[in-house]
Amino acid sequence: MSGTLIGLETATAAVRSGACVASAMALTPASVSDARRRVRTVAEELGMSSTLVDDLVVITSELTTNALRHGGGRLVCHGGRPVAGLPELWLYLRGSKRPELVTTVFDTGDFWASAVPAPASGRDVIGEDGRGLQIIAALAEAAGGQWGVHPSRSRLGEQRLAGTAVWVALPVSEPVRLPLTRAVGPDESIGRLVELLRSRGVGGLIARATGQEAVLSLPRLTVWFRQGTYIWQGTTGRLSADAGDVVDAAEQIIAEYERAR
Repeated sequence: MSGTLIGLETATAAVRSGACVASAMALTPASVSDARRRVRTVAEELGMSSTLVDDLVVITSELTTNALRHGGGRLVCHGGRPVAGLPELWLYLRGSKRPELVTTVFDTGDFWASAVPAPASGRDVIGEDGRGLQIIAALAEAAGGQWGVHPSRSRLGEQRLAGTAVWVALPVSEPVRLPLTRAVGPDESIGRLVELLRSRGVGGLIARATGQEAVLSLPRLTVWFRQGTYIWQGTTGRLSADAGDVVDAAEQIIAEYERAR
């Protein structure tokens, strides 16, 4: 379930299975059209309306353009070839009662949410780069979706580097995600979360499980798994995610981990 580099022809199937599909983006203008094409294909195959697909493509253009402009600060090269630090496009599904396609663009630029907060509406974002955020916020809001910014870590390359993730979640039609074929117990559920966090370079993990619950300790953060739900205390209060949303839970936990650092 970790981020993987997957061809366009299999991306939607991977997303349906619960995986996060991650694609590295070269620091060239062509990456904008490549990202738009990938997002359009997945969104259409998931049954999103043409209006939502078009809105998501515009949002992807804004996200990708910003990442290419600001996100090459920690590029790692070997032999003149980039091996870590390229901007990344992530796609995955979350939610069962209200399924959403989460589209995220990550770059290794410094996390800037403290200087430019992500508002519920983009109308109070100012400045040249703020106009792009205004478009993202307005389209997400009109579509009944959500958007945000948080610190994160890369999924691809030879190193896991810190940076900034800007995401948009738009509703999709049901059924879009393959259901869990069986109940997942606390031990396996916490193990899946540990696997995802370790794949992103998060260390210092201590996990234990009993018959009814499991707990995972990270530096300055504790995650519980009880009755099919991950639970943790974030900077904004108590947060939770269903067992099927382990990819999204891991991303939110990484954001808390990076804030604590």
